[in-house]
Amino acid sequence: MPLDRTQAVRGVVAVSLALGVALHAAWWLPYLCDDSLISLRYADRLLSGAGLTWSDAAPPTEGYSNLLWVLGEAAIGLSGVDLILGMRILGFGSAMALAVVMAQAGRGLLAQLTAGMVVVTAVPVALWAAGGLEAPALALAIGVAVLALDRDRLVPASIALSAACLLRPDAPLLAALLGVGLWLAQGQDRRALWRVLQLGLGPVVAVAGQLAFRLWAYADWVPNTAHVKGPSDHLLDGGLLYVAQGLWTLAPVLGLALAGLWLEGKRGRLVLPAILGWTAWVASIGGDLFPGFRHLAPLIPLLALPVAGAVDALPRWAAALSLPLVLWSGQLQLSHPRSTRAHTEHWQRDCLVLGAALVQLYGEEQPTIAVPFAGCLPYSTRFPAIDTLGLNDAELVQGGTQTAGPLGHGRGDARLTLDREPDLIFLCGPFSGAPCFPVEVALVADPRFEQDYELRTLETSVGQARYFARRR
Repeated sequence: MPLDRTQAVRGVVAVSLALGVALHAAWWLPYLCDDSLISLRYADRLLSGAGLTWSDAAPPTEGYSNLLWVLGEAAIGLSGVDLILGMRILGFGSAMALAVVMAQAGRGLLAQLTAGMVVVTAVPVALWAAGGLEAPALALAIGVAVLALDRDRLVPASIALSAACLLRPDAPLLAALLGVGLWLAQGQDRRALWRVLQLGLGPVVAVAGQLAFRLWAYADWVPNTAHVKGPSDHLLDGGLLYVAQGLWTLAPVLGLALAGLWLEGKRGRLVLPAILGWTAWVASIGGDLFPGFRHLAPLIPLLALPVAGAVDALPRWAAALSLPLVLWSGQLQLSHPRSTRAHTEHWQRDCLVLGAALVQLYGEEQPTIAVPFAGCLPYSTRFPAIDTLGLNDAELVQGGTQTAGPLGHGRGDARLTLDREPDLIFLCGPFSGAPCFPVEVALVADPRFEQDYELRTLETSVGQARYFARRR
């Protein structure tokens, strides 16, 4: 049966949106996040038969916070595809699918286009499709869930929220908040409560399954990242600033979403608890140190749904302003310093070059390296490694002390690090050679460091690396 004209136009819109978000994501290349290479280190070792572990020189530790993402990377790696390319296939595919999914939230063509453009212009989605972490996939899972709930389809919503719970350990909060939203939207009676319980079945099974695996594999109740990034006042201050800046870049979209929440009460009740609750959570954990407001990615589909409702409900003259407002928000996001930093931050790629040079120099020896940047060198060299900040080493977190260092960089145990006698020690950055984190200051102050290690340099095509090698 041939497509009618409306179906054909909507198909063109969907394809255009998918291509648009792919082009936006490509604009951020070749940005690569060091934490994404931590995930790839776990995927690479899983493929090699070492299990979901980070290093033979450290106890099994859950240093990743994106189980399903790591498994997806490993699954693509089974085909022989380079893991960095496979990681970006996952990211680009998730972002493109999210744009198409959220376009379905609108009834009219303009509403579909506007909702999809909320995704196309979203830096937290596009930048991280290139950067290599799970943000686009998490946003996709939330997008599928909210669209399914809006259409009163519990099974796909529950499956999508189960996937979200396996993508991030804090995503169960989003599932619970959407459960509250469903209860509010469905009438707040026994029937609504029963539907919430049905919705929650999948996420509960997913969380319980991962918890059982965590206890078996790592003997811990929470990911090691939760120990490294414990709450503190300075994290809350940084988180409030992070949220304020991120919401400012989304202000035009927020205005449209508020109109949709007002005009479409059921949709408003569905997504408002998740919008407010997730924003508060991101503030409480301090946001993150990366470009592009990664932790705000789940807000994109939560806002796109009421944006579509606003465009459908507003008078035609007012709805015509929606697309310019979304484009304005995109411009604010693109020009924010937290976003533009991705174009100048290239030490991770340089570190991969250094890794290749180290393999050429030390490959046969397989030295144990101690590093504060736990992704690029461990992944590119495949050497045994010690994470001096403790993110991937539960023993170094348990023995260390929390300081007021940068987010996720304030733990570690200098004494225990030296007790393990690493062959090579890198400080601060891959080319630095000088301490900058609290544990490194303690490490170089230990008499054994000066006694047992000597400074060495290594010339590479991207600069001179300075590191310390154990005296023979």
